[in-house]
Amino acid sequence: FDGVADQTVTATTTDNDTNGYTLSTTTASVTEAGSTATFTVVLDTQPLSDVVLTVVSADTDEATVSPTPLTFTNGDWDTPQTVTVTGIDDSIDDGNQDTTITIAVDDDNSDNAFDGVADQTVTATTTDNDTAAYTLSTTTASVTEAGSTATFTVVLDTQPTSDVVLTVVSADTDEATVSPTPLTFTNGDWDTPQTVTVTGIDDSIDDGNQDTTITIAVDDDNSDNAFDGVADQTVTATTTDNDTAAYTLSTTTASVTEAGSTATFTVVLDTQPLSDVVLTVVSADTGETTVSPATLTFTTANWDTTQTVTVTGVDDSIDDDNQDTTVTIAVDDDNSDNAFDGLADQTVTATTTDDDTVSTPGAPSAVLAVAGPQSALVTWEAPASDGGATVTTYQVDYSSDAAITWTTTATDATLSHTVEGLTAGGEYVFRVSATNSVGTGDASVASTTVTVGHSITVGYGDDLYAALLEAGDSIGDTSETFQRRAMAIADYYLDLLTYPDPIESAPDTSGPNTVTSTYTAAEYDDWVVGTATGFNVDETSGQYVASYLLVFLLTRVTR
Repeated sequence: FDGVADQTVTATTTDNDTNGYTLSTTTASVTEAGSTATFTVVLDTQPLSDVVLTVVSADTDEATVSPTPLTFTNGDWDTPQTVTVTGIDDSIDDGNQDTTITIAVDDDNSDNAFDGVADQTVTATTTDNDTAAYTLSTTTASVTEAGSTATFTVVLDTQPTSDVVLTVVSADTDEATVSPTPLTFTNGDWDTPQTVTVTGIDDSIDDGNQDTTITIAVDDDNSDNAFDGVADQTVTATTTDNDTAAYTLSTTTASVTEAGSTATFTVVLDTQPLSDVVLTVVSADTGETTVSPATLTFTTANWDTTQTVTVTGVDDSIDDDNQDTTVTIAVDDDNSDNAFDGLADQTVTATTTDDDTVSTPGAPSAVLAVAGPQSALVTWEAPASDGGATVTTYQVDYSSDAAITWTTTATDATLSHTVEGLTAGGEYVFRVSATNSVGTGDASVASTTVTVGHSITVGYGDDLYAALLEAGDSIGDTSETFQRRAMAIADYYLDLLTYPDPIESAPDTSGPNTVTSTYTAAEYDDWVVGTATGFNVDETSGQYVASYLLVFLLTRVTR
């Protein structure tokens, strides 16, 4: 068979391998803080030549991949290779972002058996760490009514995808204004602070320091939607007040005359009230000056319009010289803006020029003298005319020689005077004259003549007590009432004990039982005689002594 030709059988081996590659996962999670995640890639079959796989992130602003490409050889085709996914930070509040990572065969550089292998993907989720917001440099600002300014800045915290418009609004533009408004931030200048200027506004009201709320808010209609839900923020601007509640007078003096002339002054508020301010105007002496009107009402509208007060001189008939009257202007607290309640009163001094002349007073009248023990009580009536000036004192003159010579004693402004040190038994007349600021006027008509009495002093050393007892015995046939009345009077003035029976009373020898009485010269002589005789009492003389004693004790007595 050596020459028999070869024959062949074709054996077909059915392949059970499919070219491909396997990923360890199809998802990965990273954060904008730069965290990483991994997945692995390995070929499913051994290539005849190198297989190159590209690994591409669809959004490298959210996630990057490394390494790329991956090259598998005929020798390491079944060794998994690791791909690292890294989160990328941005400044946009864009929420969590999914990024597609595509793994594909590089046909030009790979075993042709792998050219038709389909691409595979891994979805990488990047967790967002940004929140749409904006930041203020401060939440307070201080300005003054003098127009001073303060500033604060505003800046976005995250990058917008489109413009963000912030409105800046003052709640009270009568206290503080803001500029500029609105503020527009773009995708390009979002992180550049913008400055807002607050300006204090002057007013005329004493309203104290005022806090004004300045509100910064997102204009939703014109801003990146991511910022629509951002809360408003505020700055409190304090405007320092430079007003003080007060009022001003045009003058503090005014001159008028008793002829009825007038003078004026004006009043105006220094600051605008929140409600009416009522000022009262009062003259301290309407007998010298009057004022009109009596009240001034200032409103929030006319507070800076002066109001006029008229001062009018009032006539009198007294030469009282020029008179100063205080006119007081005061806040009526109950009817005025409370800011004005504590204001001090102010005054205007109104001088009224006198047009009267004065003279000395007229003569007093109805001069009456009543004799006393070595004295006389003189009374009189005021003169019909005081001469136009107040009587300040009276002068009492007395004479013991029928008004030939006079002795003067000065008194005060009362209408009576007791002249002391007169001679007992002497006959006297009295006259009175009045004195004012000009001088002393004419003397009155002299009083009728009075005889000054004697002064008798009775003590326990006298025989009076024994005489009283004898008199009580000797007049037993008189009425008991008379006896007891006489003895009671005696007891009262001589401080004798009156119990249990006045007639049987004994003197209190330890007490000051001294009596001074006034008596005529004749009666005084009888007293001297009676004392000398020891007041010997019989029935007749006893009755005389008792009666005499009663009369004696009923006269003017000084204890």
